[in-house]
Amino acid sequence: MAWLSLFVCACSTSSPRKIDRWLLGANRPGVLRDVSRDYVIRSPDVLEVLCAPQADCAGTKVVGIDGTIDLGPKGKMRVDGISVREVFRQLAEKFEVPEDAVFVRVAEHRSQFVYVFGEVIGLQRAVPYQGPETVVEFLKRVGGLTRHASPEKIQVVRPHIAQGKKAEVFAIDLPAIIDQNDQATNIIIEPLDQVYVGQTRRSVWQKCLPPWLQGFFTTSEPAPALEPLEDIVDLAGQVIPDIGPEAPPLPGQPKP
Repeated sequence: MAWLSLFVCACSTSSPRKIDRWLLGANRPGVLRDVSRDYVIRSPDVLEVLCAPQADCAGTKVVGIDGTIDLGPKGKMRVDGISVREVFRQLAEKFEVPEDAVFVRVAEHRSQFVYVFGEVIGLQRAVPYQGPETVVEFLKRVGGLTRHASPEKIQVVRPHIAQGKKAEVFAIDLPAIIDQNDQATNIIIEPLDQVYVGQTRRSVWQKCLPPWLQGFFTTSEPAPALEPLEDIVDLAGQVIPDIGPEAPPLPGQPKP
């Protein structure tokens, strides 16, 4: 009777596996864009510079602590705090050539990072910031969600440490972004943002099972039909609250 009541009380949510397949798919809203030219350069990023008429100025350039790169015979050029797009323009002006005659790219993103926690492929780590990506684009770039991820439990914390302001917490409604194309919470990621992905209720229940039963849930792709035991665990997990890595409370931070 207890298991029957769980079946009756259960409610449906977006499948984490479905969400993850969407994140790794193509030709959908949120597909990775080329944001490289909008990236703002900082020391000690590494740039690759090419210019056909000025071969002796080309090569790999480390942005120094003074915010400049060394262009050999052309001297130094300040690039700290400007976008790659602006570097194109300034290099073309410095070399006195059209913009399509120069090439610039960030070979190594060393200066700015975004921090991910929880149920993301690769787990907790610092990820190089590469430009103004949306949350969905960022999650796609880092590899997507694990099978334990809860699409309804994603938060972005923006510390605002440098500005001396209170931290902001953004709740990301991934099912709405994907199922309804509602982009209201698909915010643009900024350097030093912290992305938290919680785990599903089902995965909490799964971890309570003996190890020999947990093997039923280790496949990366969903089976065509749920086994009875998997059905029970899935539905049992839906009658308790989600748990997972909450954004840590910061001084003066509003509760998520």
